[in-house]
Amino acid sequence: MTTWYYKAARSKLDHIGTLLLAKNGFLARSAHNANGSSATRVSDVQVGDLVHVYYAQKERPATPIGSYEIVDGVADANWVLGPVPGTALFKVTSAFVRKFDLKGDYEPDPVLKEFMGWLIKPAGAPPPYDPARFPGQNTLMRG
Repeated sequence: MTTWYYKAARSKLDHIGTLLLAKNGFLARSAHNANGSSATRVSDVQVGDLVHVYYAQKERPATPIGSYEIVDGVADANWVLGPVPGTALFKVTSAFVRKFDLKGDYEPDPVLKEFMGWLIKPAGAPPPYDPARFPGQNTLMRG
C-alpha cells in the first residue's frame, strides 16, 4: 500500500462539491491535463492505496477533507460506468457528478471526454496539511 497526498483545488470543483462527492465514495480526478498530457502520478495510484485529501483555496490554508482507501467498487454502483484502462480511476455518469457540482464547473477528462475519478472509502482523518508536500504546481504526491 502506498500513501498519497492529494490537493484538490477550485480550478476543478468547489470545496462543498468535493466534500459531498467524497462522502458518496468518489474523488474526482482526470487522467489527463488540460494540454492532453497524462496527469503526473495518477497512473501510479493503485487499489488499496491510502490518499489524504485536502482542499486548497487562494489566500487560505488548505482544508482537510479526509483520508480514503482507493477501492475498485461501491455498493450502489449505478453511477459507475467502468474502469479507465491503465489506472485505478473509474468513469462515472455526468448525472452523478452534476448532482454535487451545482455550478457545473467540473469538466470531463480533456482526452477521454468523460467524468472520472477514484472510488474511495473512508479511512480516518488526514494529518495536518503541510504545503511543503506539494512543491510547485503538484497536486498529487507520494507519501
